[in-house]
Amino acid sequence: MAVAALLAAIAFPLVSQVTPAAAAGTTTFSVVNAYSYAAGHPFTFTICLDGSVVTTLATTESDGPFTHATGDAHLTVMNGTTTDCATDPDLDTTVTFPAGTATLMIYWPPDSGMHAAVFADDTSCTDPGMGRITFRNGAGFGTGNGHVDVWGITPGGVDTKIFTDVAPGEQDSTDLPVGTYTEVRSVLTGTTTNVFDGGDLDIVAGQDAVLYLYGGNDGASGGFAVLVDLSVCAVATTTTTQATTTTTAAAQAVEVTPQFTG
Repeated sequence: MAVAALLAAIAFPLVSQVTPAAAAGTTTFSVVNAYSYAAGHPFTFTICLDGSVVTTLATTESDGPFTHATGDAHLTVMNGTTTDCATDPDLDTTVTFPAGTATLMIYWPPDSGMHAAVFADDTSCTDPGMGRITFRNGAGFGTGNGHVDVWGITPGGVDTKIFTDVAPGEQDSTDLPVGTYTEVRSVLTGTTTNVFDGGDLDIVAGQDAVLYLYGGNDGASGGFAVLVDLSVCAVATTTTTQATTTTTAAAQAVEVTPQFTG
């Protein structure tokens, strides 16, 4: 069943999602609809792979996990809730699934019609005291290239550029100290134009807050988030030798350097 992540005025909504490990030769994947354009158009689409329906999603909804053989797949996206995967698709293309886990995003870059992007998911464990944030740009703001920066005020009170120059159809990811980040927002790169203000976002240990930007060309636009539990990690332990305890100091809020791109 699809799970909705509806836009909230003062904070990113978070929908919990668990992605199990993929078997050899298969990809475990989720599907996200970040597509939005002219007002009055039904933003619900049926996503098909190799001629079979995978799911039907409205804008800001995600669904999964599903599995597919690693490698190329024939993707068609149909307008509405039809079970016909072949007649007059809005998108007819080939996508490639990487080994492991991934996300298939439907989106609209500037002035280009419907597109699809497949992102490899970083499900590695975070260090103690750290969580992960991933940003995926599914929007098409303006007639330019639609690149955006992502800013937020850290728990330590520092207004920080978390991600720089993320193009439509691309993602960036990094690990951050846990805590509440305020005034999380997307700004057109090279400008002071704020295209989305998501408010507060909690970074949680062992979880990835995946942020999506949608719309921008026409009609509704905004952002939403899906909270993904990372791979099962060993429980951190305290090592004691001759009554001497080894601990790890809490990480401090710092300027961010992305550690994972795809």
